Amino acid sequence: MTASDAHKQLLKMLYTDELTRIYNRRYLKEQIPRYLAQAKQKNLPVAFYVFDLDNFKGINDTYGHQTGDKALVHFAKIIVGTFKRAGIPIRYAGDEFVVVAPGVDRQRAKALGEMVEKGLSATPLVVEGKQIKLGCSIGVAIFPANGEDVDTLFERADEALYISKHQGKGRVTIYPESGKLLTPEKLDSILSSPYIVGRDEILSFVDSHFTPQG
Repeated sequence: MTASDAHKQLLKMLYTDELTRIYNRRYLKEQIPRYLAQAKQKNLPVAFYVFDLDNFKGINDTYGHQTGDKALVHFAKIIVGTFKRAGIPIRYAGDEFVVVAPGVDRQRAKALGEMVEKGLSATPLVVEGKQIKLGCSIGVAIFPANGEDVDTLFERADEALYISKHQGKGRVTIYPESGKLLTPEKLDSILSSPYIVGRDEILSFVDSHFTPQG
């Protein structure tokens, strides 16, 4: 093995999630900024997804952690199979996954997210002859409108995910174009308002009541 091959092998080990065999959080932090810089140079959007497996704790509690691990591997395969070359799949932590999709705009981002959710719902996990139905919730931020660095994009996609989960799960929510920054406390305040009846109303309320981060 040459020194170059050994270096490549080391990088693969450093950047691969041991369970799902997709990229890991370290890859997100150390390598994705390069993709964002390239997108900025080419004036391209980047869709930044955060996926969360619904009821993952319930799966672990009911069927055991080994089945929980199988659910994560199954979920990763659905994500990879849906995005193919359109996105970079990453296991962020636990049952939370990230996909970075260079060149994917707001409209296509929603369509791809919905494809993942539908694909997961239509393909139950089979363990010892039992079918376990899985679902996911999805939040999306768009580069550069919602942020120009990994931390900001993750934060805003995670806030969009928070709304998806509070709206009944199995949904795709894209962060508002205006780039408002929300805290969980503000979101809780919005979601508890008697004047908010649906997700579109939530996003409209958010867009009109919070000032840009400055």
